[in-house]
Amino acid sequence: MAITSSKITNTGKAMTTKLLTGLGSPTIYVGIGVGNDTNAAAETDTALRGTETKFKDGNVSYFTDANSSYIAQWNSSWIYGDLTTHIFRETAVSRNASNATSTCLLRAVYDAVTLGSGDSLAITAQISVDEG
Repeated sequence: MAITSSKITNTGKAMTTKLLTGLGSPTIYVGIGVGNDTNAAAETDTALRGTETKFKDGNVSYFTDANSSYIAQWNSSWIYGDLTTHIFRETAVSRNASNATSTCLLRAVYDAVTLGSGDSLAITAQISVDEG
């Protein structure tokens, strides 16, 4: 599975700025979702764009890598019945599993993954924060 496009959304950038400045009410992102849309990720995306989507609370963590970069990470596992067509093409990190439409932090699009009966798919989304 190769990622074809990924973007931090404008909403995600705004929430990050609010967190850094202590102004406004920043959002915590603990949801992760999948969908079937093939359009390239854009900064203006606010949610998954597919006709089929599903969100759940992700396993959230962070760590420091060998380059001293801080990595925020979301993990989730998906199964055959999670999307009706069983074809996965996009992932988004969202506020939570029930608020999946207007506060997505990021959206990524990748080569289609089709699950068969009994198959599963593990997805890990990461954002690296480093000096640049």
